[in-house]
Amino acid sequence: MRFSKQKTLPLICLLILCMLIPAENPLAGPDKQKVHAHWLFASHRKQGHKILPIQGGPRIQLQGPVVMENDPIPPKVLLGDSSGYLHLASKKGEAELPPDQFAIEGWLRLDSQNSSGGILSASHPNGVKEGGWALGQEEGKLVFLIREGNLPMETKLIAKQAMNVTQWHHVVVNAKADHFELWMDGQLASRQDRLESTIPYPDTLHYEIGNWKVDAQRQPMEGAIHELYLLNQPATAKEIATRFNEKNGYFPPPGPEPKRLAIGYGPFVDWTSRSSVQISWNMDFETFTHIDLLGPEGEFREFRAASATKKHQVHFDELKPDAEYRFRIHGPSEGDHAQFSRLYTFDSSFHYAPIELREATEAPSVAISDKSIGQSVDSLLHFTGADKGFALLIGTSESQLAHAYALATASELKVIMVDNSPTNIHAARTKLDEAGVYGERVSVHEGDIQSLPYGPFFANLILMEATKLAQLESSTEEIKSLLRHLRPAGGYLCVPCPTSTTQIEQALRKTLQAPDLEWRSLTLESSWVTARRGILLGSGDWSHQYGGADNSSCSQDALVSGDLGVLWWGDPGPRPMPDRGPRNPAPISVNGRLYIQGDRILFGLDAYNGTILWNYFSPEMRRANLPRDCSNMIGTHDYLYVAQGRHCIGIEGHSGRREMVFEAYGKDTSMKMDWGYLASHRDMLIGSSVKAGSGYLGDDGEWFEEDHPEDVSRVVSSHLFAMDRHRGEPLWTYTGGAIINSTITIGGEEIFFLESRNPEAISASTGRLTPETLTDLRLVCLDLKNGQRSWERVHDFSACQFMTYMTYSNDTLVVAGADKQKHYHTFAFSTRSVPNEQPDQPANAIGAGSLLWEESHEAGKNHHSGHLQHPVVIGDTYYSDQRAFSLRDGKLLRTDLPERRGCGTMSAALNSIFYRHYYHGQWDLQTNQRTQFEGLRSGCWLGMIPAGGLLLAPEASAGCSCENAIQTSVGYVPKHLDPISFLPPTQKL
Repeated sequence: MRFSKQKTLPLICLLILCMLIPAENPLAGPDKQKVHAHWLFASHRKQGHKILPIQGGPRIQLQGPVVMENDPIPPKVLLGDSSGYLHLASKKGEAELPPDQFAIEGWLRLDSQNSSGGILSASHPNGVKEGGWALGQEEGKLVFLIREGNLPMETKLIAKQAMNVTQWHHVVVNAKADHFELWMDGQLASRQDRLESTIPYPDTLHYEIGNWKVDAQRQPMEGAIHELYLLNQPATAKEIATRFNEKNGYFPPPGPEPKRLAIGYGPFVDWTSRSSVQISWNMDFETFTHIDLLGPEGEFREFRAASATKKHQVHFDELKPDAEYRFRIHGPSEGDHAQFSRLYTFDSSFHYAPIELREATEAPSVAISDKSIGQSVDSLLHFTGADKGFALLIGTSESQLAHAYALATASELKVIMVDNSPTNIHAARTKLDEAGVYGERVSVHEGDIQSLPYGPFFANLILMEATKLAQLESSTEEIKSLLRHLRPAGGYLCVPCPTSTTQIEQALRKTLQAPDLEWRSLTLESSWVTARRGILLGSGDWSHQYGGADNSSCSQDALVSGDLGVLWWGDPGPRPMPDRGPRNPAPISVNGRLYIQGDRILFGLDAYNGTILWNYFSPEMRRANLPRDCSNMIGTHDYLYVAQGRHCIGIEGHSGRREMVFEAYGKDTSMKMDWGYLASHRDMLIGSSVKAGSGYLGDDGEWFEEDHPEDVSRVVSSHLFAMDRHRGEPLWTYTGGAIINSTITIGGEEIFFLESRNPEAISASTGRLTPETLTDLRLVCLDLKNGQRSWERVHDFSACQFMTYMTYSNDTLVVAGADKQKHYHTFAFSTRSVPNEQPDQPANAIGAGSLLWEESHEAGKNHHSGHLQHPVVIGDTYYSDQRAFSLRDGKLLRTDLPERRGCGTMSAALNSIFYRHYYHGQWDLQTNQRTQFEGLRSGCWLGMIPAGGLLLAPEASAGCSCENAIQTSVGYVPKHLDPISFLPPTQKL
């Protein structure tokens, strides 16, 4: 279905207001000169476990689980018996309290009148009767308590009328020189004379939002608070009335809270052109839905489905460029409760396909628009799949011009033609310009094959005529110079052959002796001889969060070492990326492709030239705090797999098509489950089921650095399972204890993990559990073929409090973590039985699961993730923190690992380790040289991956406030793979 017409509705203003999420308070508040402190409870004010004041202070310290919502409006903090509380200060000197004459002002909603609860209090821990004041409610009526001077009892003001449940109310307390006032919704609700001019504050203070103390017992308010002000002078009646009238219309009317619409699958936003998108989503049952789209200038569009269905799809066109759009999906009401989705966003500036061809100034010549060549090129593109990136054409003959025109009109390739004749170049440019393809899509450069001014590996296609090839047969250097530009892992050298291909193929085989070229003769609409370049010998893949499913943080790439130079740089930049702080999923690179997970947007790139092959918006795709969870993204040679909600989506790597959808499963179907762990092994997909909603999102400025339950709680799985990765056929399911996701590791034909057998952990209603709950830990080994338990071991891992990691290499399993004092603890186990070579000892004294060694030491750095570093394993060497150990016996090998100032963690190839210091850093293990790539830095976890013979560093520093940051994505190439790229310009000619 398509929808493009903009609608003007009678209720348009209301609809727009109901969809907007305000970044700040949308209407004017008190004069800033009168504001002592101002707290707005919008999620963007949250940073980790703090809420930053807009003005004044102090900062709010979050104690326990606190939920903040921006949507639906207004932004608010939710309060009640099950929530945590908002702590301001515990000492008078820290509280920054107002003077004796002051005002409290705020907007709040009461959800129950059955109990009393505090709104804002600055009192003695035993209550107001021993000093201070408190604003709250009793049985729905506003109450203000204050201890005046040396009076024996507190003064108490009670509003005449109760607050309406579910209604937003404006409340004001005035402490004037001679009396106190209590206001509600612009009306005076209570007044009482003041007997003393001073307010005695105790040295030890209960200064909190959302509750008060009565007889030393904390009593929370049941409801929500939008914002609070402390004013350094009382407000006048006119000011109170004005502010109430100005903002009252902003709040929704009283009534049942809307329910979040449960979308079964999606939504997804896919580009159909530069100015149009398709939004699709599935429901779990046939139902009516409708979607609202809000444009950047308030324009509103609506689409309503004509019939009930499970699959929903809407096409919106006429989108403005470089603009943010918002949309919401509505379902049928459930009783008195409206049902709608979160407010989703997409940005029309994140369209990266080449610009559309302009109209030709003249009709293309018959030669350029040759239909037979056009059909031949169509067939070639279908065979090679190389329809995006770059095509390099040697020569500017009429035939090559026709090939260039056909490639530009039938694909998204950028075509570069090269000729050494200025006359030919001028003529070619003129013809191509007249045909409407010259410029952005086709360019013609002057140059010789041996001195082309391009870097290596950039061309997805190289087209050369048979006559030109014949000229090169005697020049091995020229043909080698040409092939250096051909992309590994799927670049094609193509020769059109109007006659027999046999002679051409034999000549190519004779001339090109490269071991990574695969030859094939084709008979398409016309004949072609093609040579496909394979992977670079010795290169590796980064297919999982930490390299491979072994979690070694090593790609096994033997090529990425020595001096590195920039191969490509560019998009994606920082705007589509999530904030760098919440320890986000690493990029993935397999088979020459690079996959990057942005902020609810997914990218597929060509790893060798940086071309963005595809991207789409996925508003429900998000995972964070990887030290306590696992990634939601892995890659194979043909597919990218992404876990989202309860599904795992198989995405074809080159096109970005979502071709497969699998669902998490387990033996217990009574509880909703999300897909948790994700790995591949051969043609097997391994996954796990996590209780729905347990994952971290990291949307509110979290850093996950501190010893706090909301930081260190582990995400655990209830079930582990395996299926065929193409067909989704179940292979096996394992159910035991609460499986710690961050420890699941595959080595050889086995899968290992830690699980808690504590009944409390197993039966918990959530899959996010504190270390204190995850007791009775077992190290478990399963056979990957059938999911049967091979062995298990009981061991004390209680020292792993901040995080728990597991890695595998060479029959050795290593468990590591850090305690609350920021000391690392490492435990190494053998995964196979090893004969004991000691005399007079049993032959198999070291059995599978036996402890080989353990080690503890203080973290080399106790800030910026110094105590959270994920280990690296290269062969038989285990790198952790600032130390390296022998993997099998724990012998300390060195303590001089590079200094790492930033928050990121290390990654490795076989001969280099990469890290973040002030900038991107490289440690060459062969020369011991440490290098920084100045001006560029990664994010706060793992952002640099060596794969395919390259170092790939997608932009991951969005939101970073450090100095000298060039925020761009970069691909680096080793010098030894292309020495000519490192020569001075004069030596390249």
